[in-house]
Amino acid sequence: MVPIMGVDFNITTSDAAYGFLLDVLGFHAGELIMEYLVDCSRNVDIFVERNLLRLAHLDIFDVRFVAYHVTASLDDCEEIKRTGIRDLRYVLSHNTMLSNFLGRGSIQFDIENRTMLVDGNRFNIDYDYFCGRQLRTREEEQLEDIAHRVCYDFCVDGFLTSDDVKRYGTDIHKRPEFISKLIKVSPKAKELDEYWRSNSKPYKVFFYVTADQIHKFTFGLEKNYLPYSACEQEQIKRWMLGWAVDRAFDPCGDLYIYIRDYEYVPPEQIISCEIMDQDE
Repeated sequence: MVPIMGVDFNITTSDAAYGFLLDVLGFHAGELIMEYLVDCSRNVDIFVERNLLRLAHLDIFDVRFVAYHVTASLDDCEEIKRTGIRDLRYVLSHNTMLSNFLGRGSIQFDIENRTMLVDGNRFNIDYDYFCGRQLRTREEEQLEDIAHRVCYDFCVDGFLTSDDVKRYGTDIHKRPEFISKLIKVSPKAKELDEYWRSNSKPYKVFFYVTADQIHKFTFGLEKNYLPYSACEQEQIKRWMLGWAVDRAFDPCGDLYIYIRDYEYVPPEQIISCEIMDQDE
């Protein structure tokens, strides 16, 4: 059997998921419909078991995983097009639109030393420090949330699929979510939040990444940085088939993608930047 090469795992829409299944399973459209609706009685688990062998020669390292990052852009995504999609630690510590914007509100970050400067006052944002304290002041509780975001929850993320990104619930399509976490420690952050909401445009930035750029827990695997084992690769193939058929034929929930810590999406892996409709 000839190896399956150069596959795009794209389930951003039901049509894209349907196309992926046709490509990797070798079915004609009518055959795929009969296989899932009749032979498998719309049962995802049965479908995966019956068809997993068809992916035996698929190398997961040849797969491009397509997803999109939701952003509220003040510059029509020009910075993203130039530098790629960067993680939070990077954009706070380099000459970026977000770090410069926060600077206008007298908010600066020293990522290396895990401190934050607000109106000339320096605050500790070392998350390990907060984890070691049983009793916290109200100020420390507010800083702990910021510290966790900066120290542990800073990776690039996105949607592999979503019927409504607004259900995410934190207005990521109106302004960077991180700004909202600063409001409790800086009155100026509220003004920055309101300005960004009023002057930005919501975009979906479509991109692709490869398996070695993705956090393993995206696939439901244990988080580690070891090479993918044969067992893990098999589990990823099951995961791909299950989500693809679910997305192709039935409404499904949100599925997120998480890029490994300190990795990013370079400009050459960005597919397109598409402004969101009001109804999205």
